[in-house]
Amino acid sequence: MQVYHIDKDPNNNVEENLVALCSFCHGEAHTKHELSQNLSEKKVKECKRRCIEEVAKRSSNSMLPAVNADQAVWTYINHQRLYQFLERAGCQFDQDLFGALKTAGMIDSFGMPQPVVQPSDWKHTWTVYDGLPYHASHRAHHLLTRAIDDLIAAVHPIDLDVVWRKKEIKSLVSSGTICFCLRAFYFKNGQHYAEHRCADRTA
Repeated sequence: MQVYHIDKDPNNNVEENLVALCSFCHGEAHTKHELSQNLSEKKVKECKRRCIEEVAKRSSNSMLPAVNADQAVWTYINHQRLYQFLERAGCQFDQDLFGALKTAGMIDSFGMPQPVVQPSDWKHTWTVYDGLPYHASHRAHHLLTRAIDDLIAAVHPIDLDVVWRKKEIKSLVSSGTICFCLRAFYFKNGQHYAEHRCADRTA
């Protein structure tokens, strides 16, 4: 793979002007043919746009709870912030399931599971679902997991794994970016620290 300057100016190194091409296509982009179709600037930009969309879609699909069921414990969702993120992304809970659970007192108006039973003493760790009856805990988990699916499909969050270094993260993350993390990351901005964290996929 080689980096091609779309406007052919090697000094213009802004991201919008760069695209990765194989050596053959790179040559085609610099060559003019009278009897064949040229790899024009317009075509390069369109291919780059489609590639970015496809990568974002595939990356998002790899984060779906259904795909990661055997790799992550999706009970570690930051429930307090989930409703806020759903609202901002124009998503919402499944209204039928949400209404039924809310009417039964199993969740509040923000989708937060409400403790109505005492968790078992034998467990070493507890989740928000352990305060619900067995059948309700599964329905609440389904409600929240489906909401996460819809959120991922709508916003294409950045998946921050443990291999990411802070410098690399800062180049990708800006204010308002939605991230999925294996751990918490803190970013300094002036005198303030902001934690960018939508869900903690702790395995």
